[in-house]
Formats: sequence, C-alpha cells, structure tokens
Amino acid sequence: MSNRDEPMEMSITVQRVLRASANLQESLPAFLALVTLGIILEENLVTLGYSWIGLRIAYLLSYSYGIEKIRSYIWIASVVVLVLMALRFI
Repeated sequence: MSNRDEPMEMSITVQRVLRASANLQESLPAFLALVTLGIILEENLVTLGYSWIGLRIAYLLSYSYGIEKIRSYIWIASVVVLVLMALRFI
C-alpha cells in the first residue's frame, strides 16, 4: 500500500485512449453548443450530429490501434462536420 506518489505505468493503448479522450474534450464544447443552438433555432442537425459522433468513435478506435494516416483524415472530417453544422445557421 502506498500513496501513489509515483505515476502508474500504463500500456501504450491506454495512453492512446487517454490522448484521444483529451482531444474529444477539446471539440465537444463546440459540438454541444452547435447542437443546443440547433434545438433552440429548430434547425435539423440530426444527420450531421450523428456523423460527428460516428467520426469521433472511429477516431478513438483508430487512435487506440495506432492507425495514424486514417486517424488524421477522420479528425479532419469531424472538423468539417462541425463547420457544416455552423454553416447551417447562416
């Protein structure tokens, strides 16, 4: 038994999942703001919202398995979906 003064060793996969979840935490506020605005303004963002969620799940999986090139394309696609969601309000 200890105070855990030293960090625990984690597998590469766990480290990747933690980095992917940190990345999600950066874009999730924008997604939630757009979805909330869509609800208030009665704008249909269902398809784009599900697309973004699906892309983020694919990003998590590709990041955790270390698939670099596809992961970058998935991330770019998720950002494009956020932009498309924002453009619905113009």
